[in-house]
Amino acid sequence: MTTNKTPPPSEAADVLTMPEAAAFLRVTPQTVLRMLRANKLPAVKIGSRWRLSREALTRYLAGELVPTAPKAPAPVQTPRTVTPDSYPTRPRRKNI
Repeated sequence: MTTNKTPPPSEAADVLTMPEAAAFLRVTPQTVLRMLRANKLPAVKIGSRWRLSREALTRYLAGELVPTAPKAPAPVQTPRTVTPDSYPTRPRRKNI
């Protein structure tokens, strides 16, 4: 009789989940997530789950893998300067 249970992760697993990567790096899963969002760790998102390569994490720890630069923030729009001449004009109401 065969079962469809997923085997437990082994030390030789090439692809790690976020909790496994956190244990490998000896940090919390929240720290791994923070590093992923800052593009400091190489990873792939499959659906809503992150997958990390054991080899890439080893290279990252050895300093061989340079993290990608974070994306440039969106340009900030400067507020326009308002001067008395730039106010829209409208007809005045007459007092009756």
